[in-house]
Amino acid sequence: MNLSLGATDLIRIGLAGFPTSLLHYLGYDEYSEAITSLVLEPLVTLDSQTLQPQAALARRFEENGSRTRFEFEIHPKATFSDGSSVTSADVLATWNQLKTAGPPAATYAALFGGIEDCQALSSKKVVFTSKQPVAAGLGIFSQFFIMPAKVFAGKSLLKDFNESFIGSGPYRIERVVWGKSISLKRNAQYWGFQEKSSERKYRLEQVEFITQSDPTASFHMLVKDQIDYLYFLSARSWAKDTEHPLFKKGSIKKLEVNNRLPFAMAGIAWNLRKPLFQDVRVRLALAHLFNRDRLIKEFFFDQYLPSTGIAHSKSVFHHPKNHPVRFDPQKAHALLKEAGWKQSEGSHQYIKDGKPLQFEILTGNPPASKYLAYYQEDLRKAGIQISLRVVDWPTYLRMRSQGTFEALDFSRNRDEQLRDLDLTWHSNGAADPASGNITGFQNKKVDDLLAQIQSETRASARERLIRQLDLMISQNHPMAFSWEPKYQRIAFWNRYEFTEPGYHAYSRWNQLFHEWQWKLSAPSVGSP
Repeated sequence: MNLSLGATDLIRIGLAGFPTSLLHYLGYDEYSEAITSLVLEPLVTLDSQTLQPQAALARRFEENGSRTRFEFEIHPKATFSDGSSVTSADVLATWNQLKTAGPPAATYAALFGGIEDCQALSSKKVVFTSKQPVAAGLGIFSQFFIMPAKVFAGKSLLKDFNESFIGSGPYRIERVVWGKSISLKRNAQYWGFQEKSSERKYRLEQVEFITQSDPTASFHMLVKDQIDYLYFLSARSWAKDTEHPLFKKGSIKKLEVNNRLPFAMAGIAWNLRKPLFQDVRVRLALAHLFNRDRLIKEFFFDQYLPSTGIAHSKSVFHHPKNHPVRFDPQKAHALLKEAGWKQSEGSHQYIKDGKPLQFEILTGNPPASKYLAYYQEDLRKAGIQISLRVVDWPTYLRMRSQGTFEALDFSRNRDEQLRDLDLTWHSNGAADPASGNITGFQNKKVDDLLAQIQSETRASARERLIRQLDLMISQNHPMAFSWEPKYQRIAFWNRYEFTEPGYHAYSRWNQLFHEWQWKLSAPSVGSP
C-alpha cells in the first residue's frame, strides 16, 4: 500500500479507524475532524497556544458584553477551492442545513443550541443572536465549518457529503478508497496563504490518511515505510516495539506530546435504560470491581493515569474531591447486598428475583477485548457473569446509536473548554442514544447545573460550576471511568522539520502536523 507521489512533500498518516463520514458534522470523531479541518474552514479558529479566537474566514469579529450577539465580517479575499467567493449566503445556507438536519448531524448541531438566529447584514457580514448568554462565546464558531450554498441545491447534508465536498481550506479531497484511504491535495490557490495565520502552515503538497485498525499491523506499516506518521494507541507497542533498530538509529523519531490538551473521557458506560443499571449501588459495585491500577501497570506499562470523571484529572475543571474508584471487592459485595442481590450457595452467583446478575459488554476495538477479559475474570470471581462482544467499527457505532447494548466500551473526545457537556449529560437526550447521551443519563439537578453553565460568561464562575458538575456526575456513576494517557504518543519518519517541540499547548495529534514541512535533505518516499 505504498502511495508514493513519485516525489517528496507528502505525509502518510496512519488511522486506527475509518471515519463514518469525512464531514465532521456527520462523523463527529477525530478522524472526520482531521479531514474537515483541512478542507473546510470555520469563521474563527482558536489559537493553539492560548485558545483565544483568531481570524479565519472572518477577518473581523466581535461579541457583545452579554454574549448574546456575535457579528462576523468575512474576509474579502476568501474563496472556495472552485474560485467562488465566500459570502454571507454560504454562512446562512450551512447554518440552515446544520440546524434542520436530523441525526447524526443533530448531535453536532446541539453544540450551537443556544444560538437562535443567523442573519446577513450584507454580502460579507453576518450576525448570530441568542436570547440567553452563550458561555463559550466566539469560541463556539471555531466548530462551524462553512460550505458553499450552491452545493446544497437538491441535495441532503445527511446523504450527499459523506465522501466528497468542497470548501475554502488549504486542501481538497482528491481520492477516497472507502474504508481504506483518503488522499488530500494541497490547494495551490488557497486564499489564506497570504494571511499571517497561515504563514507557517500547510506546506506539505499531499496528505494521505491510511486506515489500519490492528495496532501491530500499523506498526509494521510504519517500519516498512508505508506510513510516515502514527499515533500510538497501544501503550505496549510504544514501550516495546519502539526498541526497533530504526528508532535507535534515528530514522524514526518518537514524539511525546505532553501539553494541556484533555484526553478522551473513557470507561465502561452502562445503559441506564436497562433495569439492571438503574440502581446506582449496582453501578458503583461494578466500578469497584474494575481493577484500573492493575491494568495500568500490567497492560498499559504505567503510561496512563486513573480517570475520575468528565474532566481530566489535571484540568482546572476537575473537582478536588473527585477521586478514582478503587478496586475493592468487599465494598462491591456490601453494595450489591444492600441493593438486594444475594449469592447462591455453591456457585456464589449473585441472584435477585430469581435472575442472575449478568450482562454483555460491547466493543468495536479488538485490542480492548484483552483488558476487558481481565475485568471479566474479576467479575467472575466476585459472582458476576459477563460476556464480551467484539464487533467491527460500523456495527459498534450503529448499536451504540440505537442503544442496543447493555454495557459499552466507550470513549469520547473532551472539548478543551468542556463546551459540549449538554450532548452527553442532559436529560433531553436520555431517550435517544443517537443524541449523544449514550448512557441515557437523567438527573434534574444536573440539568439545572448545565443551564447555569450555559449562561455563565465569567471564566472563574464557569470553572467552579463545572467542578460541581464533575463531582455530581461522578457520584452518580453512569460509567466506570477508566484511564487517560499521560501524553499523546506519536512516531514519525525523520523526514520533516518543524519548530521545536513540534506542538503547542492545545495541539491535537490529528492536526499538529499542519505546521510541519518536508526536509530538503530527506530521502525519497519509499526509501528506508
